[in-house]
Amino acid sequence: MHKNPKLLAPGGYTRWMLATIPASFAYAPLSTFVPLYLLATGGSILSVAIAVSLFNAVAMISAFFWGKLADLTGKRKPFILLSYLGITLLLLIMYFYTSAAAIILLYAGIALFQQANPTAYNLLIMETDEEKHWSKNFSDLQMISNVGMILGLIAAAVVAGLYSLRLLVLVFGISSFASAAAAYLLVVEPMVNMTREESILKHAGSLIISMLSYPFRFSSVPGMDDISKAVSKPGWHKYLNDTFVLLCISCFIFGLGVNMFNTEYSASLHIHGLTESEVFLVIMVASVLQTVIFHYATRSNDTNGLYRTFINMNYIRAFSYVLVAASFVVSGISFLTANILLYAIIVGISYPIYYTTSYALLFESLRDKKRGNALGIYNGAGSIGSFLGALAAAATQLIGFPVLYLASGALVFASVLPVRNKGKKHQALPNAVPGLATAKA
Repeated sequence: MHKNPKLLAPGGYTRWMLATIPASFAYAPLSTFVPLYLLATGGSILSVAIAVSLFNAVAMISAFFWGKLADLTGKRKPFILLSYLGITLLLLIMYFYTSAAAIILLYAGIALFQQANPTAYNLLIMETDEEKHWSKNFSDLQMISNVGMILGLIAAAVVAGLYSLRLLVLVFGISSFASAAAAYLLVVEPMVNMTREESILKHAGSLIISMLSYPFRFSSVPGMDDISKAVSKPGWHKYLNDTFVLLCISCFIFGLGVNMFNTEYSASLHIHGLTESEVFLVIMVASVLQTVIFHYATRSNDTNGLYRTFINMNYIRAFSYVLVAASFVVSGISFLTANILLYAIIVGISYPIYYTTSYALLFESLRDKKRGNALGIYNGAGSIGSFLGALAAAATQLIGFPVLYLASGALVFASVLPVRNKGKKHQALPNAVPGLATAKA
């Protein structure tokens, strides 16, 4: 592995990582911004569900498409520039075209281009530095991106409060272009190339960063033959005893419940009386806490402890969904304060610990399997669950937000059932998963 000294900044970060700050500034608030913008321009909660569903579908497919191109071409910089410039163009178009249909289609286009750079960045880390520095570099990239995310949410809250949501579109577009300019100046093609199989599947740090950009992505598209090979015991009647299969079932149910909640949450806060600025405040507080929890998550070698943590985080998330539902119908409490606290628990605490433990358990379950195909199956289960969850959120018009969130809580609780007894059957792992911080129970 060749290290290029020109890529290192005084603080130890590779300089090209700095190019992600304006992009994170622009992209992180979009999942909150788009539902609010749809409502502000005459859309409905049904249009919000359609927008999120289409975004998830396009992101799932395009992640595989861009990854394949990255493997075939061996290039990194063109994909990064294309991603930033493509999103810049779409955001500028969104500034001028404000119909619900236009916003939905442009948001789907953003999903397409947004998936062009995570694989390139993952590979750059491993192609421009020595292996002993990879874990630190993955952590640095996530921390730098989180700085941009928090700044973006702060700016969104201020601009939405003092000016308008439409002005935010322009701000995000300019910021995306700034990342393109920075990447053009700072990103240098590596001297040595790796494939996604070598990076994401052999180093868990790369997998986690990849999942954080879009939680469910394919390293390969699984077929029925891959599904058969991925499980460890022959015979369909024995599949439900396989840890990997149980994790896939859990991931599907979890994705279904979580995206039922996430799809309409920001819109529901605004409809229930919060200003657009206050909605961004709820999201921002949780994001700051999430950044801290991710940074200080500790390593655990105890499989039993990982299972307990995995299960407890889902219980906490499910109960928090129930309390959010209650906040919509119970008077006498501050709706804003209640949701700041509850969403901080859901996203700031439960989310980072759940993800680090779940992918540690996943890597452990794949020790004797072909990881590329198995991860494709696992991510496919989560992707389908998330897509269906966003579609199910369209039922909000019939059942209301409290019932939707109670259903989300029930599904997250049910996602524990397939794996709740697995921890009792495992002994301590011989080694922790390399490059992955996992929380202690």
